[in-house]
Amino acid sequence: MDTTADASPSSTRELTIAAIRRDLSAFAAAVRATPVQDGAAWHALARRWGYVTDSLDDSDSEMPSELGGLLNACSRGMCQLGQGAGSGDERAALAVRIVAVREHLARHGGPMPIAPGPLPWLLLGLPDDQRRRALRRAGTAPRWRWRITHRAFERLDERAFRYQKS
Repeated sequence: MDTTADASPSSTRELTIAAIRRDLSAFAAAVRATPVQDGAAWHALARRWGYVTDSLDDSDSEMPSELGGLLNACSRGMCQLGQGAGSGDERAALAVRIVAVREHLARHGGPMPIAPGPLPWLLLGLPDDQRRRALRRAGTAPRWRWRITHRAFERLDERAFRYQKS
């Protein structure tokens, strides 16, 4: 995966790669900042993590099993913490795994199979002009889906990253 920052992602693939990169940084910070006992925040983080795992298309046999194992371990760790079954040690291990995912993608970036995510996730944090341009290019149906779903997605994002953003 290309790890250089794009000033203005133009294709769906570039938007997806930028969203994955953005989320891995946000998750690294959120895992360190979220209290172990806040099960609701961990549950929201687990739901948001699904956008990352869904975009790294594991249905393709080219996906390295190491990456799939890391993604699954992160999912399990967030779910455990969300159910109140985790500890400070589990959180620390999760933090290491999130960094390992980011490093793995940087090392093995080549032609990684990427599945585009939903527009609210892809467009999160883009400057207004870039978001408007992406929505114009997307067409009428995706624009309507974005209008219907982006507020719910933004609420999930706020719940998931509430400690990281404070």
